[in-house]
Parts: sequence; structure tokens; C-alpha cells
Amino acid sequence: MLMVRFIIELGGYNGIEKFIENLELDTSYKYLDNDRYRVNCYMDSNGYSIAMRIIPSQIPTLDELNL
Repeated sequence: MLMVRFIIELGGYNGIEKFIENLELDTSYKYLDNDRYRVNCYMDSNGYSIAMRIIPSQIPTLDELNL
């Protein structure tokens, strides 16, 4: 099953155990040397789903965020 392979890749074998227990896994993933992602694997009414969000390597200042 392709989705199970993604979950193992993202969270390792401990992650798949947590996913089976809770039907959800929150983790982070680093791709190559620079790109980092927050990852949520979950089960909904349509089946398996994954939400990924890029974590910027440089945190913007309050001025840059217009705050």
C-alpha cells in the first residue's frame, strides 16, 4: 500500500505504530539538506491523507510580517 510506505518514510517504523494506534501522526521531515516540513498523516472519511507545510529556513521578523 503506497500510503503506508509514505508514512513509514516520514515517521519511521515507530511512526507507523503510532499511526495505527491513533490513526494520526504528527512529525517533521527533512529533505536533502535545506528543506524542512511539518507533516500530519491522518485518516478521514475519504481514507488516508497527508498534510505538509514548509518550515522556512529563516524566520521572518515582526516587521517583515507587518506586525
